[in-house]
Amino acid sequence: MAITGAAVLLLAGILLDAYALFQSEYAVGVDGYYYVLQVDTFLRDGNFYFPTDTPLILWLLICLAFIIGNSVLAIKIGAILLQAGLCLGILAILTTVAKNIWLGIAGSAIAAFSSLHFYLIGEFINSLGALTLSVGGGFGILKYCQSKRKSWLFFLAIPAIFLALLSHRSTSGLLAIISISFAISYLLSRARNTKARFLAFFLFAAVLVLPFAIYWQPFFDVPPIVKSEILRYPENPLRQINLPESLMIVFAALIGLASFRRGLQSWQTVIFWAMVIWSFLTTLNPLLNHQTGFQGVVGRLDVLAYVQAAILFPLSISLLQPSSKLRLYILPVPFVILLCWSYFLPPPVWLRKEYGEERETLIRQLKTTPHEFCEKPIIIAPHGKQFVVTSVLGIPSQQTPPIENSYQCTYWLVQLGGRTSPEFKLVEDSEFRRIVSSLSAEDLEKLIILNPHLQRFRRKT
Repeated sequence: MAITGAAVLLLAGILLDAYALFQSEYAVGVDGYYYVLQVDTFLRDGNFYFPTDTPLILWLLICLAFIIGNSVLAIKIGAILLQAGLCLGILAILTTVAKNIWLGIAGSAIAAFSSLHFYLIGEFINSLGALTLSVGGGFGILKYCQSKRKSWLFFLAIPAIFLALLSHRSTSGLLAIISISFAISYLLSRARNTKARFLAFFLFAAVLVLPFAIYWQPFFDVPPIVKSEILRYPENPLRQINLPESLMIVFAALIGLASFRRGLQSWQTVIFWAMVIWSFLTTLNPLLNHQTGFQGVVGRLDVLAYVQAAILFPLSISLLQPSSKLRLYILPVPFVILLCWSYFLPPPVWLRKEYGEERETLIRQLKTTPHEFCEKPIIIAPHGKQFVVTSVLGIPSQQTPPIENSYQCTYWLVQLGGRTSPEFKLVEDSEFRRIVSSLSAEDLEKLIILNPHLQRFRRKT
């Protein structure tokens, strides 16, 4: 029955994701056409449009596109398969360490139905692939630690982690944070003397306040890109986007504290506290800037709260006595409520009907409106739309004008008519500047609101 439940859960997750992604025939996600552009360029020219050192997931999507014959369809199917693989990996880890398949199913349910997973299957497919492979590597390491059979290391853990490193450039940093968390947890959970535990607490505190120390240290100027990710003073780390998952993490940590002495020597406890430490070093760290959005490293790390919650909730329940009524009937209730809350949060903007209609209008107008370009043009377009422009027209496009004057002419992609009835026009640079200079301050501000890439034309007051 448990295996049937796991299969039903996996199928339900796949159908949910398919329903979300296949509402439109076009690629989803603000940056969805980045993947389309990469796949189509490789299939046509044998190289990527944007050079990359971590091409593994793109190769997977290219293989699917070659078989299916449609890059957009292949990307959506690839994302669904990677998400399903992540759910299976979490199921395998939890079933192995907690020795209870129902707890594994519970963790997989959080991974499958948390609203945060939509951001990975639509926007960050490379990151999703790296995460799925990392979880597979973690399962291999767990099996090796339990059985001492080196085959788990050489045939699963090491290959999976190596492939994860080839999937996204952030994998090395994420694995470093997780490794530090496991080292601290190991000292805390398995050490037999006070000195080792004191060292664990010291390491945790040092890593936790590291952003604060970097911000205030007097020895060198902190690069702006780093300074934007850390805070001068502590702030509330909770964000609306991952609030249900963050509360799951806090609740699970409280359960773990209440049952801290049970199973102190088990790998179950080590993994549990490693996940808690990882969560408090990143997702719940008040010294990191959680308001950067998805353009920032911290903002993207916050999305992983659903993976942390998916592992922590079942493990926190497993730390209680198996016969405890608290474990069986009471504690699962708040987690179910929080998961329902997450599921019914507003979907990502790119899954909303109006966004899909706007994307469809842009593509249709780019394809059907006649354009006369110079021999070497470039088009300046808003974030995300630059990939659409290049994919449809085959013309270089970016968010800001090029620094070097290596193009014969520049065009601006401008949205008119509001979001309910958008109209897109390509306007040559000199003509566009003439139009902008003739606009009133109020009309110019309205234009900039619809076209964030026109901020440079805002008049100083």
